[in-house]
Amino acid sequence: MKLIGLILFITTLLISCQETHNEPFDLMTIPENWVRLTENDGNLIVYNSCDAGNLLLSISNSDKKQELLLHGQQEDYDFTISNSRKLNDTVFIDAKWKGTDDKQSFKFIWTDKESGLGRWITAYSNGFTSDNIFVISEKQNNFERVDQPCRECWGDECDEIENDTEQTDNLEIPVIGSFELSKMKMDSLNKYGAGDCWGTIRRYSLPNVGLAIDSMTCGEYGFTYTYYLLSDKDFIQLVYTKKSESILDPETSSYYYVQEEQVIDFNADPAISMTKIDTLTDYKLREMPINKDFSTENLKDKQTTYEHFEMEYKGTWEMEIDY
Repeated sequence: MKLIGLILFITTLLISCQETHNEPFDLMTIPENWVRLTENDGNLIVYNSCDAGNLLLSISNSDKKQELLLHGQQEDYDFTISNSRKLNDTVFIDAKWKGTDDKQSFKFIWTDKESGLGRWITAYSNGFTSDNIFVISEKQNNFERVDQPCRECWGDECDEIENDTEQTDNLEIPVIGSFELSKMKMDSLNKYGAGDCWGTIRRYSLPNVGLAIDSMTCGEYGFTYTYYLLSDKDFIQLVYTKKSESILDPETSSYYYVQEEQVIDFNADPAISMTKIDTLTDYKLREMPINKDFSTENLKDKQTTYEHFEMEYKGTWEMEIDY
């Protein structure tokens, strides 16, 4: 009996030691970038809300330090990792809020490594626990992407985008010319945005010319509509921009609206910039053209200006609904 009892004691001790043994863990052995998944009718989807985007998680090396970043929504949370270890199937990560001594701990568990699925868990000081399934960014396209309609967050303000681009068949753009969108082929479309600002860019084409319309609205804060006249190789020839920005007058505690229209003609020799600016007090008149003549001047730095608009144009196609 003593021998049996000793064997049971040693077996229990060995199992207990195995269960509580912590091993150092190198976080660089797991993928760096993760996208949160949301359960919908029993399926996992990539869900982008119209007011907060979607939660992303990244692990990186910076100045010989490992960092964990939660981003993709309205605020980014940055943590400096001090230690990581593994117990059975769970990775424990000790970290601090970057630039502070406030501690934050994370747990990571592979749920389906072959499919790139993992569970990330952290509990905040206010009592809230974040416990979500993520997929590595390279495999996010294996899951349906659902973008919450803009109207569910911002109501009628979202109509500014649709009214400007979808309901206008005969489009008259100052200096650039007239276009019948119904007779033009729409090659591509991209929707983007986060927080208060949301936009849509579309590219239309005719045999020898392209037209891109980028419409971004920030609700009551303003809007920016940009029209690009393009060559068949996507070189920018002319740009027309129409902007409205709301400004609070501290003396009257009321808003007024700064309106601006600008045309940049890269085809002219020399290239020219045409501008007109006005102010309004009536919110409903923001969409109206400015009833003034353009002020024209030669473009001072054609190349720099072109590169700026080229970067804006190409960058908008890369933006997503979570930035």
